[in-house]
Amino acid sequence: MTIDKYIKLTSMVLGRKETINVFGNKVNFNIKEGTPTGKKLKFSGLGFKNYKSALRGDLYLKLYPLLPTKLTSKQKKLFENLKALE
Repeated sequence: MTIDKYIKLTSMVLGRKETINVFGNKVNFNIKEGTPTGKKLKFSGLGFKNYKSALRGDLYLKLYPLLPTKLTSKQKKLFENLKALE
């Protein structure tokens, strides 16, 4: 089972701890600094139950940055400053 998870852009760039609820269970995970778009994280035994046994499959989280749709003037200036550093 794969879940697309949208994470704040700053979290993907700087890293942070996150939590997601899956089938009533809280799953904690770390996002490493500089995580690329589309990065897959694997959680063994947290996916769907196998219909032939009580075992669960694997859960995959696919990470994507949550980009702002509207920027304040301060945010725009910060992004322009970052662009100038490239």
